[in-house]
Amino acid sequence: MTFESTIIVHGGARTVNTDDRDLFQDGVKAAARQGYTVLTRGGSAVDAVVAAVSAMEDDSTLNAGHGSRLTMRGEVEVDAIVIDGQTLDSGAVCALRGCANPVQLARLVMDKLATERTRAELQQHFEMSSSERSASIPQQVCDTVGAVAMDAYGNLAAATSTGGITAKLPGRVGDSPIIGSGAYADNTVGAVSTTGQGEFIMKVCLARRVGELLEKGWNCRNRN
Repeated sequence: MTFESTIIVHGGARTVNTDDRDLFQDGVKAAARQGYTVLTRGGSAVDAVVAAVSAMEDDSTLNAGHGSRLTMRGEVEVDAIVIDGQTLDSGAVCALRGCANPVQLARLVMDKLATERTRAELQQHFEMSSSERSASIPQQVCDTVGAVAMDAYGNLAAATSTGGITAKLPGRVGDSPIIGSGAYADNTVGAVSTTGQGEFIMKVCLARRVGELLEKGWNCRNRN
């Protein structure tokens, strides 16, 4: 059976100024196109969400990767997670410094864990020092970014990436890299990527909670 390839992305729940709205929408749409292209070329749902989130990490207007907010020390620390709905495998990274695409590192953690080869690959992703990135970060940025996808085989995946809240304490880890809070995916249930105040999301394991509601027949189109 062939399924209709689908991807949904979000650039965060934060209110965006009217003057900046087009920039944010352009970034999110470009990420969706990039992820969908992966699907149409036979890529997996995991490939697609990583591609889409990577695109948003590369967009300095969004709060992930290059556009991440600064900690109280004026540094960048990023979190990310990837979940494979077919196998329930997952990978996550948190409080990373000098990392341009944390979602790709999370993918490596999921696929290969900590081998010598993986450590060499991880090092390649630390392309920019915190000082170099901090100098190019705009003052107005959006919130956590994420994506969910279904590939032609019906497999689901979810990914979430963030730079965290503005002026956070160094080492602070929010909901994004936490399985069941920042993201969740299960082929038998659905795929979820969350955004919002991490401390509150973690209290209820929001992504998994949504999954439980889907299992009970909850319709996303009718929240009542």
